[in-house]
Amino acid sequence: MITWHEDGGFFESEQPVHFPVFRQSIKVLAYTEAETTPVKGKLAATQISAVEHLASLSSEWRSNWSELVFDEFSSSVESGDCELEDDELPSRCRTPEDVWGFIHWNEVVAPEQGPNGDRFILVHGTPGWRIEHGLQLLLKNGQLLWVGRADIAIFMTGGWAQDYLPSLLWGM
Repeated sequence: MITWHEDGGFFESEQPVHFPVFRQSIKVLAYTEAETTPVKGKLAATQISAVEHLASLSSEWRSNWSELVFDEFSSSVESGDCELEDDELPSRCRTPEDVWGFIHWNEVVAPEQGPNGDRFILVHGTPGWRIEHGLQLLLKNGQLLWVGRADIAIFMTGGWAQDYLPSLLWGM
């Protein structure tokens, strides 16, 4: 069971939560001050459910996401739009599963969950290929919808009308 403390507009887990899918314990944040939050300053059961769902996913589940995360790694390296922590990183990361060993996950974010019962989660990490901006995963019901730079605050700008997709994907 996760214990929480409130910290001005969001709740934070007292201790990092173990997520088998990431093979790591990660602090959790739940935002409660969005424009559409039903009761501002109150942690919603839907947010807790979203976090618990992610915590229930086994480590094997991430193989469903490996190709998309690897594609982000590959396109960042090929475009030169990254900072490598190690110049040999591209030669050590050759297959989709290799990418996971080069990411440290910093936080799991449970934004306000909206009206449809879907479980949205953002996961922010520091990958070995994008040091300054980090990496962000957008998950909906355990399915990876988007992988990209963590400086795009999806949960602040997307809104339910856009189905939580980053603004650069609206209209696609």
